[in-house]
Amino acid sequence: MAVTEKQRHEFMKRIEETLGPEHAETLMELLPPVGWADVATKHDLDALGAATKRDLDALGAATKRDLDALGAATKRDMDALGAATKRDTDALGAALDELGAATKRDLGALGAATKRDMDALGAATKRDMDALGAATKRDTDALGAALDELGAATKRDLGALEERVLLRTDKVVLEAVGGLRRDVATWLFAGMGIQTATLGLLISFT
Repeated sequence: MAVTEKQRHEFMKRIEETLGPEHAETLMELLPPVGWADVATKHDLDALGAATKRDLDALGAATKRDLDALGAATKRDMDALGAATKRDTDALGAALDELGAATKRDLGALGAATKRDMDALGAATKRDMDALGAATKRDTDALGAALDELGAATKRDLGALEERVLLRTDKVVLEAVGGLRRDVATWLFAGMGIQTATLGLLISFT
C-alpha cells in the first residue's frame, strides 16, 4: 500500500515528539520518498543497462546506416555535380573557343575592310590633292598671265603718260621761250628807240 503525504507528515510529527526534531529529520532522510515497491533494485538497473545498451547499439547501427546512406548519396551527388560541372566547363570552353574564333574572324574582316577604306581614302585624297594642285597651277598661271598683262598695260599707260607729259612740257617750254623771245625783242626795240632818240638829241644840240 502506498504511503500518502499526510501519513508521512503525521509520522514525522510522532518521531519528533519521541526522538526530537534532529533525530526525526535524520530518520526521514533515511526513508525512501516512495514505497518500497517503487525502489529500483540491482536487477532492475542491470535490465535497464542491458536495454539501454541494446537501444544504443540499435541507434549506433541505425546512425551508421544513415551515415553510410548519406555518404553514398553525397558521393553520388558530388559525382553528378562534378560531371555536370565538367559538362558545363567543356561547353563553356567550346563557347569561348567559338567566340574567340568568331572574334578573330570579325577582327580580320574589320581589318580588311579598314584597309580597303584607308586605301580608298588615300586614293581619293591623292586624286583630290592632284586635282587641287592642277587647279592651283591653273589659277597661278592665270594670275601670272593677268599680272603680266596688267604690267604690260601699266607699262603702256606709263609710256603714254610719259609721252603726254613730255609733249605738254615741250609745249610749255616752247610757249615760255616764245614769250621770252618776244619780251627780248620788245626790250631790244625799246632800247634801240631810246638810243635813236638820245642820238637825235645829241645831234640837235650840236
